Amino acid sequence: MTLYHARWRVRNNNELQKLIKKNIVKYLQGQRMKWWRRLNRMEDIKLVKKVTVWKPIEVRTKGRPKNRWRDEVINDLKKPKLRIWIQIVKDRKT
Repeated sequence: MTLYHARWRVRNNNELQKLIKKNIVKYLQGQRMKWWRRLNRMEDIKLVKKVTVWKPIEVRTKGRPKNRWRDEVINDLKKPKLRIWIQIVKDRKT
């Protein structure tokens, strides 16, 4: 089978657990924190940072709002083990 004939498929949590060899939730939290740390150190003129902090003018639809990436990061930071990240995130040496 060539690369062009490969198909994407949805993997279940057990398959991902075997591939990653870690707890999936903790792995994703770690990746979010890694990216969040990088975003906070970026200059404000960078497009990626502007898009991340940008708030659209439109009103969100009725019902339970979908979780945004930023909401997940804030929830992660509320956890006791991750609170220290807020203080050290801007200091790259730390």
